[in-house]
Amino acid sequence: MALRARAAAGFSHARLDSRLFFRGSIARSGFSCIATATASGYGYTVESWSETPYLELVLGLRPEGQSMTAGAGSTLAAVRAKRPNPGYYGRLMRMRLENASSMGAREAILDKKSYVRDFESFWIPMLGDLMGGDYHHYSLEVFTWLTNNPMVLLSAKRPQLEQLYATMISYAGVVGSLRLARIWFDDLKGKGLKQSTRCCNALILAYAKKGDAQTALSILEQMKAFRKGCSPNAVTFYILIAMFARLGDSPGLANLLGDSECSSFRPDAMTYNTLLCGYSKMGMPEDFDKTHGEMMEDLEEELSEESYNALLVGCSRLDRLDELQRCVGEMLAREMSLASPVVAEEIAKAYRRNRWVEGLDTVIQLEEKSPGISPTFQSFVNACNDDLEKKEALVSR
Repeated sequence: MALRARAAAGFSHARLDSRLFFRGSIARSGFSCIATATASGYGYTVESWSETPYLELVLGLRPEGQSMTAGAGSTLAAVRAKRPNPGYYGRLMRMRLENASSMGAREAILDKKSYVRDFESFWIPMLGDLMGGDYHHYSLEVFTWLTNNPMVLLSAKRPQLEQLYATMISYAGVVGSLRLARIWFDDLKGKGLKQSTRCCNALILAYAKKGDAQTALSILEQMKAFRKGCSPNAVTFYILIAMFARLGDSPGLANLLGDSECSSFRPDAMTYNTLLCGYSKMGMPEDFDKTHGEMMEDLEEELSEESYNALLVGCSRLDRLDELQRCVGEMLAREMSLASPVVAEEIAKAYRRNRWVEGLDTVIQLEEKSPGISPTFQSFVNACNDDLEKKEALVSR
């Protein structure tokens, strides 16, 4: 793989801070204190839960090391579909929590189930079912209730506790509550649990979401140093690649790709998509082209809809409208659609920036096949028509 060859230099080691792994447990607040602080807007963004690539892998819904399928996404529906069946009583519990009128009412519902000790068949599947719905943020309240009821929590076996903590650390990080992610990670040692690869990946995700690259890299270095039970895997490096791409940090991304362990993992479609979007955002057309070429060589199957959308974004940002038109044509032939209004917005910006109207009809056809995109693109079409009328008026003069 040529990714390593593009590294600018050897990996720049982040400063280690052993306190990240061995800080004592932080004293936890009561149920209402933590839950209220979180729900009232402590860096909390509910919508971001469904916007995180590799969500399924981070939460352990796929076997370690298995690549995402071509059409896999991180929608709430996809997450719920892969969760264990919560059973009748688990579904009933989830519905009661979702329909409760207040936080106090949900706490009362949980109190009535304090006698239940079955984590494998009740608590974990029920919590997962709750996280797959529109009221997924209630899972913070459920887990806080569990941590404040040790007789319930400590009845779980170690693998179940580890799964539970990794899931909740991931969730807290994704929605932006770094404070809770940090508290729960530190709480692992107090519970006698190992800080596994999954839990460390969850914490890296939390810091990556906040854009704290230094701390995220520090955790990576400690994972390498301690090794036993928490060595980095493909998901670890994907999260970091996505972080640097989002931050537009080309030196940081180059250093990461030059890391010997990172280059030992074969990238999958989602990793390539992230690199394509990142390189186009950073204005690096040569790296974009090399990554595109490697993706076409490495991936045995046809490009997925997600990969086509990544190419649309990249071609739009790099003002390659001929390539963009070719991608649009291929997507129409394969009955694909635009992934989100963000993709439509990037296409619209490129066309207007270059004052192009040629091929606009095929883009409009693709837009019409993409639900939820019309408002974004219609405003662009109106703007193009205005530009065209102005151009014709100048020519007529």
